[in-house]
Amino acid sequence: MPSHDLVDHDGVLTAAERARLLRRLRSLFAWVGACVPEITELDGQPVRLRALLARLLDDDELTLEEAQQARRLERALRRRHESLAAELATGELTENEALERLAEAAGILRALRRLRERGPRGELAERVAQERLNDERRWLRFLRSVGRSD
Repeated sequence: MPSHDLVDHDGVLTAAERARLLRRLRSLFAWVGACVPEITELDGQPVRLRALLARLLDDDELTLEEAQQARRLERALRRRHESLAAELATGELTENEALERLAEAAGILRALRRLRERGPRGELAERVAQERLNDERRWLRFLRSVGRSD
């Protein structure tokens, strides 16, 4: 069902229309046919999402820093998607505003899917895991040293 069939275009978002929009957003393939937003707001800041994704996904191999940036981006995109879904579920929106939220949320799902498909693999995954382990070990050493100085 195309998104324009989800509302009757009288300007007022009814409960039935809201339910149809939410069903679409929660469907398994909500991201199919969606465009990744050019710009979206993540953690209160505008982000050129398409350009950032292109940079992260076009490299044959990610550096450790790029892999960490991709994980941070994924978390921020999840928060934004949850925010848009909540706004769609409870916000006072016009039909057009609701359709815009739906399109952005579906585009963010597409971006998340692309990030997951790329994901850290092989040697990079091992380096990321090793770096996390090293960070945890440093943190434990610090906590132990602070505990002894009392």
